[in-house]
Amino acid sequence: MIYIYSLKIYLLEIEFFKQKLTVLYTFPDKKTKRVKEIEKFISLTLLLLS
Repeated sequence: MIYIYSLKIYLLEIEFFKQKLTVLYTFPDKKTKRVKEIEKFISLTLLLLS
């Protein structure tokens, strides 16, 4: 039960992080490459969790 609860919190955090990434994409700069790497990592993490 606790595990499921913590997983839900984790997924919410990922969702929040993805929104922050979208904001970063809106104002691209030198960090764009890094942002894409992070987004790729998040996609893989979500894929593993589903």
